[in-house]
Amino acid sequence: MEKKNVILLMLDGVRCKEFFGKVDKKLRKKFKIKQKTTFDKFWNSDLPNQGVIFGNKSKGSSMVVKGEPCSLPSYATIFKGSESKLNDNYKGRVSTETIAEKIKKELDLKKEDVATIASWDNINQAVQHKKGTIYTNCGPQKIKIYKDDPIIKHINNKQIDDEPSWAYGSRYDKYTWDHAIHYLKNVKPRFMFISLNDSDGSMHHGMYKEYIRSLNDYDKQIMELVELIDTMKEYKNKTTLVITTDHGRGETNNKDEWKDHSSKIPGSEDIWMYVRGPYIKKRGFMKHMYPIDTTIIYPIIEYSMGLTSKISKLRDLIYVIKKKYIMPIVNKYYIVDPEWERNIK
Repeated sequence: MEKKNVILLMLDGVRCKEFFGKVDKKLRKKFKIKQKTTFDKFWNSDLPNQGVIFGNKSKGSSMVVKGEPCSLPSYATIFKGSESKLNDNYKGRVSTETIAEKIKKELDLKKEDVATIASWDNINQAVQHKKGTIYTNCGPQKIKIYKDDPIIKHINNKQIDDEPSWAYGSRYDKYTWDHAIHYLKNVKPRFMFISLNDSDGSMHHGMYKEYIRSLNDYDKQIMELVELIDTMKEYKNKTTLVITTDHGRGETNNKDEWKDHSSKIPGSEDIWMYVRGPYIKKRGFMKHMYPIDTTIIYPIIEYSMGLTSKISKLRDLIYVIKKKYIMPIVNKYYIVDPEWERNIK
C-alpha cells in the first residue's frame, strides 16, 4: 500500500487580513512601511488553485477558532480534534490521545517518523498526551538525533546565542525552519508539524514592521517546502500540506488591539487555512453557509493519512462544524477526493 504523508505548517497569530495579501493601511503609515501586499509568491503562483482555501470572508468563507483564541488551547484543540479545556498558555499538557499519537500507533511507526519541530517550547504540551511518544524539538532545544552533523551543530550553537526579544522559551523561526528542512530531507517523517512563532512574538511587542518581515519569510518558506514536497520521491504525489494559524488577533484601532488576542478582543477568533494534496479537491476559495472551525483539521489529517476516522463512516469530508454536526455532502463542494476511499487502510 502506498505510503501517505502529512505536513502541517502553522504560522502563529497571522491575521486573515495579512494572509490574504494586504498590509494594514493604518499600520503601514504608522510604521512607514513601503510594502503594500503580503504572501506575493504564494498568491502569484498556482498554489491557490491546487487546493482549498478557507477563511476569506469576502469570498463567502468563515473559519474560526474552536474555544479560547489563545495559542496553547488552540493547538491542543487541533491535535485532540475537539475543544480543549485549556484557556491559557500555562495550564499544562493535553489530556487525551492526539492525532500525532494516533498516527504513530495505527501505522506502527517509529518515534522519529512522527515529528514536531517548533519555535515555542510549550508546543510540546499540545502534540502528545504522553511525553516521549513522538519526536519533538521545541523552543531553544538542541537537536541530538544526528551524529557529527556539522550543519545541525552550527544551528544548535547559533540558536542559543541569538535569542528573540520575546524569548519566553522561544527561538527565532529561521533556526526552527533550518532544523525542519534538514529533518525532512534526512529523516523523511510520515507526519511532520512545523510551528513558527516570530509573527506572534513581534505583534505582541508592537513590532508590525518585524511582523511583516516574518510574513515575507513565511512566503518564501512555503514555496521552498512545496518544492521539496514535489521533488522528493518520498513525498511527491503522496503528501497533504495543511497551512493555517492558531488564532487571529484584534483589529487596528485606538486600543492597539492588533497586538493581542483573546475571547474579549473581536477578530481573535477569525483564522484561515490552505490545504493541498493528492486526496484534496482543487477548489480554490471555498464558499459555505456556516463557519468551520479548527476541529476540521483532525479529520482532514486522518483522511490524508488513511486512518480509521474519528467520525465513524464519514465519507467525502466537507465541513465539520461541531463534533455532533456534519454538513451533508454536496458534490461540487468536495474537499476530500473520493479516490481516498479506495486507498484507505
